[in-house]
Amino acid sequence: MRKLTFTLFLFVLINLANGQTWTQLAEITVGSPTSPGGLGQVFLGKVMSDGNLYFRGSENGSRKAIWKTDGTVAGTNKVVEEANAFGYNWDQIFMTEVGVLINEDDVWKILHPGNPSFTNVSGLPAESIHRISRSTDDAYFVTTQRDGQYILHAANSTLTSFTEIGAFHPVANFMELFAGTEAAIIFSTDAFVSDAPMVYWRNSGEMQSIGDYLSSLSLTLNTFTYGYIYDKFMFVSFKDDSNFFQHKVIDMSTGEVEDFQFIRDPLAYYEYDGKLIVVTEREVVSFDPATMMHEELFDDIYPFTVSTINGDKMYCIGETDDNQQNVLEVDLANGTTAFLEGATIGSFFYNCKMLWHENEFYYLSRGDYTKLMKYDFNTNEPVEVYSLSETTGATIGHALEAVNGELVVSIREGFIQHELYVSGDGGVSSTSNPITKNLDVYPTVANESISLSTTEELDFFYGVEVTIFDHLGQVVNVLNINSNNIDIANMPAGIYVGIIKSKGEGYKFRFVKE
Repeated sequence: MRKLTFTLFLFVLINLANGQTWTQLAEITVGSPTSPGGLGQVFLGKVMSDGNLYFRGSENGSRKAIWKTDGTVAGTNKVVEEANAFGYNWDQIFMTEVGVLINEDDVWKILHPGNPSFTNVSGLPAESIHRISRSTDDAYFVTTQRDGQYILHAANSTLTSFTEIGAFHPVANFMELFAGTEAAIIFSTDAFVSDAPMVYWRNSGEMQSIGDYLSSLSLTLNTFTYGYIYDKFMFVSFKDDSNFFQHKVIDMSTGEVEDFQFIRDPLAYYEYDGKLIVVTEREVVSFDPATMMHEELFDDIYPFTVSTINGDKMYCIGETDDNQQNVLEVDLANGTTAFLEGATIGSFFYNCKMLWHENEFYYLSRGDYTKLMKYDFNTNEPVEVYSLSETTGATIGHALEAVNGELVVSIREGFIQHELYVSGDGGVSSTSNPITKNLDVYPTVANESISLSTTEELDFFYGVEVTIFDHLGQVVNVLNINSNNIDIANMPAGIYVGIIKSKGEGYKFRFVKE
């Protein structure tokens, strides 16, 4: 007996000129599309420790939900949603490394990877979170606002238990928080507010002004400019008592101090061959933790760059001599840099993404359309993969993720409907087994039964196991058939689509149950 599997769900397939196929993982939007519906204008999601992509979605633009996907249609489903059909139960949503943190009706909760529901968080009041920072040893620090003050909290590694440390600064714009293994620093970059930057020492639980800390290292502070922490190192810029700028790196475990001239907003960190690669809003710097020495690798980074690393190559966005934003390749092995020829990302593109997947480099580029591109390193030229959305006055942020070996993107059709797609057929091995043939269904809208038509041999449907999924990817029925007729009388009303795999071939069909 031959065994075929019919996987049913609502999908859209897009066949490209280069033969690549995209399948809609689920139809998040229900009814007429709206701009806030589906994935909204800006995709919010994160691949978490279970390998699945968790993301925000909304069926009507008001009622928010958390979805997850493993990169297949059957593995894409809604995990939890707001109780109110009109929304407004959830105030804030944070995609963290350990789960989705939300404020639901003034109670903080977290959805951990693999769990079907939220877990209540202890020790965190019903206050808006301003900043979340995670150290390299997985400790979390959070700032909230209360009575005109910022409040600092420490949290455990799962974000389920918080301890209030105390108020540390009047509310101001541009408050920053950076956590390290020794301490956390908190300061404001608001030029119109008097700043009192602080250091919180994790071992002692003491709060100390940065001025007093620098004084203990025989450094003087007139004006604090900026700083950040990675691991045990504080990178800090300030004016001393003589009004001269000082740029330092400090080992907070020993108090050792060295010069470090590149103190700008850190955008990404990569550990490579014993070195720390820091991508700031202006440069790429290599820092040696053993010697505390550094080397500038590139000095004209696009301030809104994204970055990714593959082996000994790091990729980000640089400014060319003619003021173009172009993908930059940094060879970390020898410290050289080069622009990828023709790989421009568009002028002032704030929502670029980059990804290495299956030994291919993908990135987003924006002009009249936001396009998914990949770079051909054999011909040294970019290749257009697909247009994800048409450029309008709206700010659109697309998904570009690798999920369990599958390439997942978001596509915004018709200026409104923003949904999630996977490269291939959305099956267990979607990138390697695309759908190639269609099955006709009669009638396409039915109450009792449907009939399938194919040009295959007459025994094509004999001894077939059919697994039926609803449009959310949930199994609703499993049955065996010995003909081309399928009984749907007991199925709930809805839209269903089938994918069949047999001997390396792919088949699909769709029907509507009234």
